[in-house]
Amino acid sequence: MKTMIWTKEEDRTLADTSVDYDQLQKFLPHRTKRAIWSRASKLGHNRDLAIIRKVNSDNQRREEWTSLLEDEEFCEIIDGEVLGDGCIFKKKSTNRDCYEYSFIAGSIHEEYAQYLHDKIAIKLKSRARISTVPPKYRENFGWSKKFYSVRFSSVVFKEFYERWYPNGSIKHTIPDDINLTPVICLHWYLGDGSLDSRCKAHMFDLSLHTENFKKDSIEKLADFLKKILNIKVSISRSKRKYYKLRIHGNDARSFLEYIGKAPVRALAYKWVDWKPKRKGGTKWQGVLDFTDLASLISVSDCRSKTGQKR
Repeated sequence: MKTMIWTKEEDRTLADTSVDYDQLQKFLPHRTKRAIWSRASKLGHNRDLAIIRKVNSDNQRREEWTSLLEDEEFCEIIDGEVLGDGCIFKKKSTNRDCYEYSFIAGSIHEEYAQYLHDKIAIKLKSRARISTVPPKYRENFGWSKKFYSVRFSSVVFKEFYERWYPNGSIKHTIPDDINLTPVICLHWYLGDGSLDSRCKAHMFDLSLHTENFKKDSIEKLADFLKKILNIKVSISRSKRKYYKLRIHGNDARSFLEYIGKAPVRALAYKWVDWKPKRKGGTKWQGVLDFTDLASLISVSDCRSKTGQKR
């Protein structure tokens, strides 16, 4: 039987030690596995199976990251949370010459923290522990409330970090490519929005807090909302000199209709409207009917006592 001479191209294929013998046989189908092993050993291109497994694992993870960045819902959830109270930070890995990227968000409501965890966990195919941050006192702010924090670490968050933190660890500007979709606005409102709904004053004011951002970025957000929903959006400044967006009356109701119903019962108060059912129409509330409110909050004066709760 005539022996087939190994070509330089075949030898270059064998030189890539990150490829195991099974993969080599696919690249060299005319060679037997024994012949491949013998030639690789002769040339000194032995395979370290531990390294090969790591390379294959890294390649698989890279494919998963790429698919996540193409997942519209996942990207919109993260953008919406970071637009609100969420954040992404990076730190140097202890044992490796690289950085770790972590996404952190949460709520004073455990139900929402669990909901957010489950939405992200199913995308990342990993689970994280929901940690509890006890109340603490801050000067000029008073006592905070118990907070439930959700944290996920993944290299996929590097892309978000570079968009939201172009100048370092402080969030100041809005990414140029952001699009205020219903999902992004929903998570923004859930994380950093509030509602003042009062019957006697006929008030229905919705606020979207933007404390971390520069005024030009806030103006850009206001223009986006005006263009998308055809509503009036104003920018106001608090006593602490922070800016926020305010939407009034039926424009606020249009915003709530745009983002859809409250995903969890614990945050349904952010959809409660004092206005009764419209003739021939439906109620403005999200997941609750107006007649159900008495079981959750006192409505003796038709006012949501949790109106400014965030």
